[in-house]
Amino acid sequence: FFIILMIAACNNNTAVKEKKKIKFNKSDYSIEVIDEKQIPVSSGSGITGFNHGFLVVGDDSPWLFYMDSTGVITDSLRLSHEEGYAPGMRMPGLLKPDFETITMLDENRALIISSGSSNEARDTSYLVDVDNKAIILHRSMGDLFEALAESAGIDDRHELNIEGSTLVKNSLYLFNRGDFSEKNLVFKLDADDFISYFTGQTNALPRFETTRIILPEDEDD
Repeated sequence: FFIILMIAACNNNTAVKEKKKIKFNKSDYSIEVIDEKQIPVSSGSGITGFNHGFLVVGDDSPWLFYMDSTGVITDSLRLSHEEGYAPGMRMPGLLKPDFETITMLDENRALIISSGSSNEARDTSYLVDVDNKAIILHRSMGDLFEALAESAGIDDRHELNIEGSTLVKNSLYLFNRGDFSEKNLVFKLDADDFISYFTGQTNALPRFETTRIILPEDEDD
């Protein structure tokens, strides 16, 4: 099935002026469960394909999990260094790194991004050599998160909530869930700019565009 989205674009400093809404009837759609499997991961906020299996991160776990195609965890790599949290254990909200998304930049490098909703635990992201199970580098992206929030008219950084990402050609897309800000957003970043920024080759923030997504409304609401 599919959902049609109405989008309104804005530049880095312009808010959406007009909202266009469409209606849908949720009774016309259904989800069928075809299989169930218990997986020893506390949460699966981010997942991407790798080596005929998957890489998984969770918002309440400091670990990167390697999972085969049947759902079995085959290995893990500790990302953040909070002690006392074995794989599968949940971290409390104030401490959790809030890893929300993982994207493959090439065949062996994965980018893991936090939600950006805090300038403390939740603004650090990681670049990982997934073949060798090693952290290449990690850094705070607080300045970038601040710029993204400002471009969308989000005054309180705690209302930013990055929940997804993907790399398409030379663009890195970050997706903001509007459960706090009431603004569902897509940030389109220049991928080369982002890598230069993330790896410290430049202090300049990557160029980006901000687009607000107007989600369909249920006709019954």
